Amino acid sequence: MKIINSIILVLLVISSLGLGAEAPSKLNPKLTDVYTLYKKGAYPQAILLLDKMLIQEPLLNDKGLLDYWLGICNSKQQNYIKAISNFEKAILKGMQATDIYYELGQAQYTVNQLKTAKNSFKKSIQNKYKTGAALYYIGSSSQILEEFAEAENSYQEILKLDQDNDKVKQAALLQLAEIGLIPLEKLKDKKIKNEKILNTVIPAYKKAKNYDLETAVAKQAQTKIDELEQLLGQEVARFKNGMPMPQKLFTFKCSEELKYDTNVVTQADQAITLVSNKASALLKSEIFTKFEKIIEDSWSISPEIDINHTIHAQRTTPSVYQNDQVSLSATLKNRYEHTWLKQPAGFSFDMDYNLLLRDYQQNHSYLFYSRYYNFTLSERTKIFSAGNTTLSGNLKLYANESEGLNATNPAGTLSQLFDLTPEWNLLILFNIDYNRARDQTNDKLTYKLSTSVNKLNLFWGFNMAFGFDFSYINTKQQLSSRGYEKTLSPSLIFRKNWTNMLSTALSYNFTRNISLDTQNYAYSKHIIGLGVFCQI
Repeated sequence: MKIINSIILVLLVISSLGLGAEAPSKLNPKLTDVYTLYKKGAYPQAILLLDKMLIQEPLLNDKGLLDYWLGICNSKQQNYIKAISNFEKAILKGMQATDIYYELGQAQYTVNQLKTAKNSFKKSIQNKYKTGAALYYIGSSSQILEEFAEAENSYQEILKLDQDNDKVKQAALLQLAEIGLIPLEKLKDKKIKNEKILNTVIPAYKKAKNYDLETAVAKQAQTKIDELEQLLGQEVARFKNGMPMPQKLFTFKCSEELKYDTNVVTQADQAITLVSNKASALLKSEIFTKFEKIIEDSWSISPEIDINHTIHAQRTTPSVYQNDQVSLSATLKNRYEHTWLKQPAGFSFDMDYNLLLRDYQQNHSYLFYSRYYNFTLSERTKIFSAGNTTLSGNLKLYANESEGLNATNPAGTLSQLFDLTPEWNLLILFNIDYNRARDQTNDKLTYKLSTSVNKLNLFWGFNMAFGFDFSYINTKQQLSSRGYEKTLSPSLIFRKNWTNMLSTALSYNFTRNISLDTQNYAYSKHIIGLGVFCQI
């Protein structure tokens, strides 16, 4: 049914534009009668006259002129197989009409010779004849053949055209929305499927509809929007800028993760203080809850609380179990949804507080170890159609039980999300963080590049996330002993949602820190983990 609908849409769009063969600007005088019959719609009579001329004046067909016009008239008569033969003969004889490959492609497309039709339309594009319409035919042919990557590429090429002479840009937007929906139908995770439909597919249909509200394509897009919103079981609530509101205003999560760390490292706000060179299993328990309040369809205020506890199984090595800790975090997120350059955008102001209790005295008791206040301003917008761009700046006020580590941390972050397909996305993040400590020997400037590739439904319902972080650290006053440190950290997570509430994850992370101080700061470690997660 989707293939039939696609064919109907193509024929509707193309035929409504009157896209068809036109007489050459300099018509051979001997074909005047043929063209007169053609203009009157007397195609059978024109075909009879052309057949007669093939016998009586064969020289007229030296360059395939008569075969070309037979192809034109047979196409009008819907004798597409004959038309294809006529056009192919004309091409072999050297016919140079700019529209011949376009006309041949139309005939081939209509009789479902889709692969050869694509080649014909590509040659029409080379002739610079009806580029938009030819790209649309290529996209539709690829779509029917389930060559979705090529189809998407063709529709995207249409959107890049300076002019929409063939009036196919809106139809291309609609087909891009259709392509975005196809892989979601295979998703077994209903929650993720609905989120993708809500956040990706429906906005794509709305973009197609809003291109021109008075067309048949706009009506078709609206019909699809209505169907999808009905499928979601509710009319989607949205902010004033069109961004969907959260389906749930209250969230509660809890998790248990069992991990094995090959080299337990003690850190103070990312400042390494001790490498144990000892391995240990560890158990991390976490509880997270948040509530979101929407005000006047523009503001979102969300208080959050996170509590986690980490305990190590290795109880005989103080440099290991001194990393047992309890972390208490409270966050207040404030977001204003607005538009910028006619695109949805969001301005955020977040305030974070964290208190860390740790067994740093190695006596199996949790004492104050550190706390910080963090203030963040950020702006999310959509500069590129591929995904959201976010620019943020923050100021962290950090206090440690060792006052020399107390610090003020200004930082800035730029991130770009690329929604490659409904199942694939790529996040690239660049961060600069300046740690200005009370004891200036602890000052450092960190440049960090992070990438994350996420794939939904990789196999057996598992989702995959692959990340790679690279940090370049200027150790300031410790340059002579530590140099410029480099940290490399790839990670891989496989996660499966068993129900809307329960999921499990298998994770792996490798970290290597490169430092001139090989005794105290250079290290490498592996962490593997298995986690169980519950969400309400």
